[in-house]
Amino acid sequence: MIPLILKALHLHDGPMKDVGRRFKKSFDRVWRKRGPHAKETITTYFRQHPGTVYLCFRMDFDNQEPYGRCCYDVGRTALTFSAPYFALASSDALREAVIAHELAHIYRRGYGKWTAETDAEEEATRSLALTWGYESPSLRDQSHKAELDAV
Repeated sequence: MIPLILKALHLHDGPMKDVGRRFKKSFDRVWRKRGPHAKETITTYFRQHPGTVYLCFRMDFDNQEPYGRCCYDVGRTALTFSAPYFALASSDALREAVIAHELAHIYRRGYGKWTAETDAEEEATRSLALTWGYESPSLRDQSHKAELDAV
């Protein structure tokens, strides 16, 4: 387990050490770019709802957000990311955008702005990530579609 944010968020990279190092490097770049308010909101959230990041060979559920996902339970948070995506994506910006998107969900939860209405939550999260300088890496985002299809 690799600590990402204090003692409140850890990366469980298991046998995928190289992918774990690539993920941590991308995570650290995203984290350094966050302002003090965002960092405090996200850190406070994880102190109250400790989290673990899992790198998975195949994402479960539906295919709407195939590279990253947040799951919440009472007092715990799990973030799952596609290991093949982090191993093969050619762009640091795309890897960072996936992480920023999931951190934006956490920020919205910590700030009390999260909504259970999926479409509204995704739209608001994409807008927030865009204000942080990260364009959505979603398959629905045509400007990145060719690169994403190659992964």
